[in-house]
Amino acid sequence: MQRIDNTSPTLHYSWIGPPPDKNGIPGHDVDGPISMSTQNSTNPIVFWCLDAHKNHYEEIYKDKVNIQVKSVEVLLKEHTNDSVLKGRAEIMLTLMCNHLDSQKNTVRDRVTIKNIFTIYLLMTQGGYTLDTNIKPAINELVSLPHQAGFSVTKIEDERFKSTEMEPIALASIECFLMYSNLDSKNIKKAQNIFDEYSAYIKTTMERDKPDYDAGEKFIRFLHGQVPEYISARLPQSGGHHSIFDELPIVKYSFNTHKESNAPLPMIFNLVRVNDVELVTKMITNGYLNVQIDNNYIRAEYKHKWAGELFSKVETREPSFKNLNLLHWAILNNRIKIVEILLRNGIDYDSKVSFVNYKHYCPRHFDILKFDGEYSAIEIAEILSYKNEVRNEMVNLLKKFIDAQNLQKKTQGAPAVTKTLLLQTSDSQSPEYSTTPTYNYRR
Repeated sequence: MQRIDNTSPTLHYSWIGPPPDKNGIPGHDVDGPISMSTQNSTNPIVFWCLDAHKNHYEEIYKDKVNIQVKSVEVLLKEHTNDSVLKGRAEIMLTLMCNHLDSQKNTVRDRVTIKNIFTIYLLMTQGGYTLDTNIKPAINELVSLPHQAGFSVTKIEDERFKSTEMEPIALASIECFLMYSNLDSKNIKKAQNIFDEYSAYIKTTMERDKPDYDAGEKFIRFLHGQVPEYISARLPQSGGHHSIFDELPIVKYSFNTHKESNAPLPMIFNLVRVNDVELVTKMITNGYLNVQIDNNYIRAEYKHKWAGELFSKVETREPSFKNLNLLHWAILNNRIKIVEILLRNGIDYDSKVSFVNYKHYCPRHFDILKFDGEYSAIEIAEILSYKNEVRNEMVNLLKKFIDAQNLQKKTQGAPAVTKTLLLQTSDSQSPEYSTTPTYNYRR
């Protein structure tokens, strides 16, 4: 292993809040830093956490000699004695006191504090700030170099089109990896962002609900300082991770702070982002038969690139009852996870009750409406109507159900009767049909 190079930029990982509980993502707080420390011995690594959890993380990282664990509060209190840093350090402490109060302290609140703290680090420490789910992308030694100036991540994707008014599309900017050195010009950019974002956060301090606009506001303030860009891209095979073009790292996205995900148990979010490894781990830990019962979810929400279609259908209402992991995996077209769920014995014949649930089909920019009760195979068959790729899902389920029926028949148990139960467009009662009517709109 190489020795730590003190001239290399420091990597700052930040985790605001307690360690994940049993409903959280396993390793969400530590996997990135541990992987990086194992494969990177040139960049100093600092893990920032709340003072209440410093001992916990020191124990976790005790064998990682290239990771320093530091307290957020200790740094800020030290800076209150510095005439230059005092004002902004006190602002940080005030925002933390408000957002991490026991009456708030949601994931969204913690991410808001994490975001402004990363800017504070770039303003006072320099180096890279990284989300804790950023890891080396290759199985060999890695090193992160200095960048030209204050830099943020830019996702290279054809959906994020440039215009004359907006040469760099706002929707392409991300904050999960940023960089700055302590050149006066770069410090000034970080100060401007800190001042704008902290002023915005102060206007929301009296709210009684999480501020789900805080993330977009932060991106706007980053965008407004015309930073340099570190390019990343989404893999052609799909998935919710970002591969960096010029750095040997990868970002895994769980988006647990977003409003559309907030009501969901964590394993449902992992299914959505197609994290097969973590879903399998949680299934083996007893999460196979988790259901959402009488949950309120934002069934329709704006996509950055969905344009006018979604601009008028933003709503929050009761959408489903008795939704299990199999139903959810089929809705999200996660065929590998469906296979794993079936192999582990999930109830494939149970039905979910939808109430005016509108499912967005990105392939055709259509919305399919579900009303009534549906089994897993019924959901799959409806979705395959507009998307031939989903026929593979239908065939998988049919093959599995036929095999189960044959086994039950051999053992003398009653066979499962597979029917297609649909809500017709001109009736309020469900009917059986071999040529179903689909409620969808453009």
